[in-house]
Amino acid sequence: MRKRNRLYYNSIIMILALLLGAGCVFYGFRAYERGKTPESVSTLQEEQTGQETGADSQEEQTGQDTLTVHFIDVGHGDAALITCGQHAMLVDCGKNIKGRMVSDYVREQGVDRLDYLILTHPDNDHIGGAPVILEDFPIEKILVSSYAKESSEYELLKGTLEQNNLETRVPVPGEEYTLGEAVFTILGPVEVFEDSNNSSIVFRLDFGERSFLFAGDQEKKAEKALLNQMAANAEIDVETNAETDEEANTETDELSYKNLQADVLKVGHHGKNDACGKKFLAAVDPEYAVISCGPDEGDIEPEEKLLERLYDSETTVLRTDEQGTIIVVCDKENLTWNKGME
Repeated sequence: MRKRNRLYYNSIIMILALLLGAGCVFYGFRAYERGKTPESVSTLQEEQTGQETGADSQEEQTGQDTLTVHFIDVGHGDAALITCGQHAMLVDCGKNIKGRMVSDYVREQGVDRLDYLILTHPDNDHIGGAPVILEDFPIEKILVSSYAKESSEYELLKGTLEQNNLETRVPVPGEEYTLGEAVFTILGPVEVFEDSNNSSIVFRLDFGERSFLFAGDQEKKAEKALLNQMAANAEIDVETNAETDEEANTETDELSYKNLQADVLKVGHHGKNDACGKKFLAAVDPEYAVISCGPDEGDIEPEEKLLERLYDSETTVLRTDEQGTIIVVCDKENLTWNKGME
């Protein structure tokens, strides 16, 4: 009987001890919670979630502060993707057989819409891939050359535009457009030409302290007209496109052609000798020249005489036929090229 009583009393004591201990823990936890201020709770939440938010903000800010230009390797032809923050534009689309490749490349860069599509002139190696782009991406503005060409590629382009109820605009020299924090200005053509190449849209893209000049396929005839127009605007008369160092480098010319000056020149007409004359090159005075080129029915490009002009001007030459797709990132002050292209 005593053994049973001892067991009974011991059980009661253990139950009371457990209840007392649980009460103390509960009370202590409540006291700890009451002791926390709203600020400390907020700080704890920030510690748990703030790192992800901060990373996203930093990534977004970095994107807004940089401009990236992709000179896509499309063989003989042109296609350049330009992004600035959440904004993007495509300049030309390569040949018709390159349309899908260009579209896929643009997608791979995280671009699902375009602020601008610029079709500099209606040659196949610039507009051929455009119908694919028009079908694959919503596009806010489409800028085209005024030149109309009789070709199956041009007819297909017009048909695709009509089928999708898309409007185009022929830009006028002097017009400015924004791409995020970047601005591009239409420079040419300044005259009406009877051929496709010289009717190319020419524009300069400015971002911070850096600038890029896209020359389409303009040849020396259009270069001369552009130089004369700029000189006339500055009330300075210039002669024909000089081909001597003495004529090509004068202080007066530098003042006249300040709107042509650029750090990076997308060389006209794939490096053919009929483009990028000495006076035009002196006016642009680029640090880098990018040539989008490749085999073209047996033609050799870029041509040696043009390369000599670039080398003589101490310009760094980059070529898609040798280096593939060329990418440069600009942070408003510095230019960073993909590895091995500095």
